[in-house]
Amino acid sequence: MESEQTKLDQVLKILGFLYQHFNGVADAKVRQVMLEGLDTRFADYDQPVLLIAYLLNPLRRRDFLNPECRFATWRNAMVLVEVLYHRFFPDVKDGSAVVEQFLQYMNEEAPFDQGIQLVLEQVLQGLSFNDATFLVWYTLA
Repeated sequence: MESEQTKLDQVLKILGFLYQHFNGVADAKVRQVMLEGLDTRFADYDQPVLLIAYLLNPLRRRDFLNPECRFATWRNAMVLVEVLYHRFFPDVKDGSAVVEQFLQYMNEEAPFDQGIQLVLEQVLQGLSFNDATFLVWYTLA
């Protein structure tokens, strides 16, 4: 999970997979130690960035999000997008446009319909993480 090739959305997916796996371990002591370790590890990450990176991956979007998760509401996702947008672009005063574009992206509306999604998927697979991140944020800006 800590290589230069690992993408942010992959980190979140792997942490979720490990949590589910160890939550099913029969040995209570092993389960407790492993889950506490994962909780500690997750607390060290920039959680909003991980969550939004997962949603912004055109190969994932809403797929595989736990519907019971308190984060998985549109309101929370929109707030996180706007907060992160201001964090990355502090000179921009109004983040409402990026929130509107985020909703268009999540609903696969133009300009984020299937045509642009196919282009993004191809480009993202060939780009470095930094270039792909820039492309996604530039598209939303």
